[in-house]
Amino acid sequence: MNIGIVGSGKIGGVVGKLWARAGHHVRFSSRHPERLDALAAEAGPNASRGTIAEALAFGDVILLSRGGQRIQAWVFEPKPFAPRWVNPNHK
Repeated sequence: MNIGIVGSGKIGGVVGKLWARAGHHVRFSSRHPERLDALAAEAGPNASRGTIAEALAFGDVILLSRGGQRIQAWVFEPKPFAPRWVNPNHK
């Protein structure tokens, strides 16, 4: 499965590494994808890094791993990928 990760900090980074090591193809992303080279290398050959738009286009599912206030702006905007995302903050 192809998994796009928006927000590759503590949670997105750890979960993404686990998924990549389990055989899934993972695309880490952030506002600064050039800072994700070490994370993608540590995750192994099933992992890559890119822009947020690239991760959204890549994923069969999307992990939205952004904190607090930043998620609220995203959640309430209509998006063509909305049926594919996993929101860990959903209540």
